Amino acid sequence: METTGDGKIISSPRIVTLDNTEAMIQQGTAIPYESTGDTGGETEFVDANLNLTVTPHITPDKSIKMIIKASKNSPNMSIISNGQPAIDKKEAQTEILVKDGETTVIGGIYVVDEADVTAGLPFFSKLPFVGWMFKTEQKTKSRNELLIFITPRIIKPKKG
Repeated sequence: METTGDGKIISSPRIVTLDNTEAMIQQGTAIPYESTGDTGGETEFVDANLNLTVTPHITPDKSIKMIIKASKNSPNMSIISNGQPAIDKKEAQTEILVKDGETTVIGGIYVVDEADVTAGLPFFSKLPFVGWMFKTEQKTKSRNELLIFITPRIIKPKKG
């Protein structure tokens, strides 16, 4: 998908763990939020991270059963409250069974944003025949999709 221009890999976290042992990897930013309470002003930090948590179990037929929690939280600068951005959350949680080395997709969140904006000079932009010279129209359309691909591999020890 990436080579044809239809998709783009944004992040590709990788992690190694033992059988039946939870592993977690995350990357991102902690955003400071000011809050006022009984003790005065306090700063709290909210994580805007890409996070992958997995607990694998190798079955007797060498398949891998996984409990997976994946999230991609990011600041949304178009929604500001008290000078601080909102947090867009995209999360998936599942339990799957995959053969060693095979890839599975565990989630897809598809969002389409469309906007039509018209701005112009009052009165002049509404004049017949010449009003178009005094206004601008902007149409935007964006598509965002979160797909989570998981490819587990059993690491075999080297024989020495």
